[in-house]
Amino acid sequence: VTAVLSAPGAALLSAASYAGLDAVTEGFADRGYASASELTPRDQEGAVLSGDRAAAQACAIVVDGTVTTLAGASEPITVRSICIHGDAPDAAQTARAVAAALRRRGVELRAFA
Repeated sequence: VTAVLSAPGAALLSAASYAGLDAVTEGFADRGYASASELTPRDQEGAVLSGDRAAAQACAIVVDGTVTTLAGASEPITVRSICIHGDAPDAAQTARAVAAALRRRGVELRAFA
């Protein structure tokens, strides 16, 4: 099965579904949100999260189904996958913090495909 991952509401997910592919909504533990469907540009303050902040955001997304935007609004979000970008120097540490926090909240980590 070929899966295509993208943020909720992305046109890419509709196109993937139309093509018969597994369209997987993805949330981002390590990125700030402008809205539930839009990440904050990397050049803005609060755009990149790590460690405990990323873990808290991942738990809110997965367990509570919400994301708090940089403006402070709580918005609903539904995802099947959590992404941690690998280009940050502390990506591995952030991934461990996110995994541990999700497990503490009773989330079973498993492959979606």
